[in-house]
Amino acid sequence: MSRTKNSTQDPRNDPEPAYLELSRMLREGRSWSGRERNCFFLNTGGARFANVSAVSGFDFPDDARAAALSDWDGDGDLDVWVSNRNAPRLRLLRNGATGSHYLALRLVGDGVTTPRDAIGARVEMRRAGSSGRPLLRTIRAGDGFLSQSTRWAVFGLGTSADDADVVVRWPGGASEEFRGLRAGGRYRIVQGSGQAVALDAPARPSVLQPSLPELPAPTSQARIPLVSLLRIPEVHWVGFDGTAQRIDPPPGKALLVVLWATWCAPCLVELDELAGRSAADLERAGVGVLALSVDGLGDARSDSAKAASIARDRKWPFPAGRAAAETVQSLQHLRNLHLPLHLPLPVPTSFLVDASRRLVAIYSGPASARAVVEDLAASRGSRRERWLHAAPLGGSAIESDAAELAARQIEAQTRFLFALDLAQAGRADDARGQYEDVIALMPDFAEAHSNLGLLALRRGDLEVAEAQCRKALSARADFPEANYNLGAVLERRGDLQRAEAAYRDALRQKPSLPEANNALGVLLAKTARLDEALASFEREVAVNPSFVEARNNLGLALLQRQREREAETQLREALRLDPAHADAHNNLGVALRRQGKLEDALKEYAEAVRLQPRFLEARNNLGLAYLALGKAAEAAAEFTRALEIDAGFAPARKNLERAQAAVRDAPAR
Repeated sequence: MSRTKNSTQDPRNDPEPAYLELSRMLREGRSWSGRERNCFFLNTGGARFANVSAVSGFDFPDDARAAALSDWDGDGDLDVWVSNRNAPRLRLLRNGATGSHYLALRLVGDGVTTPRDAIGARVEMRRAGSSGRPLLRTIRAGDGFLSQSTRWAVFGLGTSADDADVVVRWPGGASEEFRGLRAGGRYRIVQGSGQAVALDAPARPSVLQPSLPELPAPTSQARIPLVSLLRIPEVHWVGFDGTAQRIDPPPGKALLVVLWATWCAPCLVELDELAGRSAADLERAGVGVLALSVDGLGDARSDSAKAASIARDRKWPFPAGRAAAETVQSLQHLRNLHLPLHLPLPVPTSFLVDASRRLVAIYSGPASARAVVEDLAASRGSRRERWLHAAPLGGSAIESDAAELAARQIEAQTRFLFALDLAQAGRADDARGQYEDVIALMPDFAEAHSNLGLLALRRGDLEVAEAQCRKALSARADFPEANYNLGAVLERRGDLQRAEAAYRDALRQKPSLPEANNALGVLLAKTARLDEALASFEREVAVNPSFVEARNNLGLALLQRQREREAETQLREALRLDPAHADAHNNLGVALRRQGKLEDALKEYAEAVRLQPRFLEARNNLGLAYLALGKAAEAAAEFTRALEIDAGFAPARKNLERAQAAVRDAPAR
């Protein structure tokens, strides 16, 4: 069950992780609501409703979204239009009532106190001369999810042919009464006219014949020409001789990369076709082929040696080799960027890359040479031409500024997500190029500016980093991540006052922003405001309890306030989260030594040194622990090793003299 935020003050109630997990499951093909049948409930006239879904004919197993009521066939009863996410996209369910009467009213407001379409007007209808409970209708706009029902007020009268009395209460407060409206009649009522004008029955629309949707035959094949042509990152494959090579089109040519497996019969048919009858067509179009076997990647049915044997025996005229796990992962990321369903790559899957290393098309199932040639040619057109070529359905394209803006936004978002993937994979230069492409498309794309600033900070270009962060904040002032990045840049530049202001702006905008309280705490500690720093570290741990660095910093701040037991608790939790955190081992050693637990402290210092042999402070502390335990020779050895690492490390030199003196003064045995 997804979590709901109960309090803005308690960061543990943040629902974002649950929403992200739900989104992930949907992208992997999970169903939002399964095959739930539509429901229809009948008011029984009391306090209960009866489920009449089956007898009503409503209970289709559709993935339904919206329902709208209207008297579509003009017979006086309300029919139902239902839209679905799956096929059929639209259903008409005709009301089959017979022998019943109705009253239909079309209201028109005065345009002053009531809109012309009479939205908000309320109609009360009683049988003529009756004082019983009236039937009520309200004219509404957007009266359902993604739907709008008719604005006619339609009343079902059952078998009664009695006249009806009507009261209309207009939104402006006025009301009008109309008596003796005949059953089966249609009337137009204009506000303030005092008249209900009878209307003729509408002409019946064309008769729609019931039909069953003709579903296409199931297929595992898909041809996906792309609109946003993303330059692929550096991806490698492995030759059957073990040499690693980069996926690169031949000079001046495109490249079709085919993932195949020895146990996949369609794969072998496709590759034989590309090597045989289709080879000349591909050569004329300037397309090379690279066949990469996925054999041996977690599949017990195959091995790469068999793949090498098949490639050799069939004498394919193009290169063949193995796809490493990293190769498949990179290609999977590229596919996920373009498709909402992030399903594992099937075999065969092919990727068409142009001479500029831009991904042009993806093929699930065997790819035909004709499709490859057509898609490569279409990729050289404008964005609009590529979009028309990629559209799965025929029709006319709307040309407008709004459509062009939407197209740019979609491409910018695609490139931005690609840049995020590249940055997370450590490909900073590739990511920077994509962010710059995003900004070329959408100059006010704040997230792209902020992330460019972060990349510049990581490579030490502080001037560019600050400029990009400020551009992000200019595009969107209420942007906590950009303020946090700006704070980190200003802190690196030594401007601690403005860095603090930026961190505080980030936290004001988003108090639960991960790592921001920790960064502020470190800065406050630098300026000797230890109590404020300690409070910041405590807030970070509350917001982000798994952040090891904050736990370690909180432990260190507690040590500086002589709160050793509390420090020990925080440092042990840090080491539970990350047993290889050398600094936390060293700080825990300090906390234990101050509590008189010298043997335990020595173990923590020794572990810190084991994890980081050049950790001078830990070596010095280890030496002091040996010295306190009367092990002067061991202490002298640690101080000596520290000076071998850094001859200018004064604490070790001073302590070495103490240890050597203790060794000299030790009684002979």
